[in-house]
Amino acid sequence: MEKTLKATGQQGAATMPVTLRAAFGEPGVYLGDFIPTTEGDYIFKFTGSIAGVNVDQTFESGPNRFSPVQGLTALEFPQKQPAATALQSSVNEAQQQAEQARMFGIAGIVVGALGLLAAGVALATRRHATERTQAVGSESV
Repeated sequence: MEKTLKATGQQGAATMPVTLRAAFGEPGVYLGDFIPTTEGDYIFKFTGSIAGVNVDQTFESGPNRFSPVQGLTALEFPQKQPAATALQSSVNEAQQQAEQARMFGIAGIVVGALGLLAAGVALATRRHATERTQAVGSESV
C-alpha cells in the first residue's frame, strides 16, 4: 500500500513529499514522519489507490478540523529557547561585525605598512644627510 499511496505536506507555498510506511503490528495503519518547523496551518494530501480504490483526499488544519502547528515555547522548561529567527538575526549581526573588524584590520595593516615605509625613508634620508655633512666637514679641514 505504501507503494501506491502518496502523501504530501504543505505549509504556505512550500511542499514536501512524506514517505509512508506500514506501522509494525497494526495492519492497515501507515505512518509518515516529518518535523514542522513553522507555526501555522498545514495541508496534507493523499493520492493513489488502496486495494484498487482511487484515493484523492486533502486534509487542512483550521477551525473544526485539526489544530494548526503551534510553537513549542509554551512547553519549554526550565528555560525558553530563542526562536530560530532571533538566532538568525544574531548570526547576521555577528557576521556584519566580523566583516567590519576585518576591514578595520586591513586598514590597520595598510596604515602600519605606510608608517614603516615612512620611517624607512626618514632613516635613509637622515643617514644620507649625516654622510653628506661628514663628507663636507672633512673636505674643509
